[in-house]
Amino acid sequence: MEVILIIFLLLISLMLWFLIAPLIITIDSNNNRYELRLVSIGFVKVLFENNQFIIHFRILFFERRMNIDPFKKSKAKPKKEEKKKKKKMSWSRMKHKMKRVFQSFEIEKCWLNLDTDNYYYNAFLYPIFFFIKGKNYRFNINFQGNNECSLVLKNRLIRLLIAFIF
Repeated sequence: MEVILIIFLLLISLMLWFLIAPLIITIDSNNNRYELRLVSIGFVKVLFENNQFIIHFRILFFERRMNIDPFKKSKAKPKKEEKKKKKKMSWSRMKHKMKRVFQSFEIEKCWLNLDTDNYYYNAFLYPIFFFIKGKNYRFNINFQGNNECSLVLKNRLIRLLIAFIF
């Protein structure tokens, strides 16, 4: 009986850790780094090496790299379509839920270096971007043709579930 109780408590604590573990989304166009990380549980990375997309993921002790060719045609098997009645959600309710889900994310870092290839638009955006500065975000306008973006978002699965359910 005690062994079952210990196993049950371990499973409950593992599920709680899974819900409160930080979820970090990293997008860095300068270094071609696109990553979804659930701290101490696993990660998924999308890499671009040798003109191929590579998905690298690790979940607990299992690790794998897969090459993805987006231009390769896959042979789709014909599926029999079964019509299921779905519970429809109104557009305003869906929009409200999506807004709450997006608001649950915290911005750890947001950096944008932008060139619109139009001197008029660059000159218009330059004073606007000059005054938009903060601890976690920075926007720059350049006239050299560089476009770079770096974004790090942080959330927890429990906050995502609460935002989606309520």
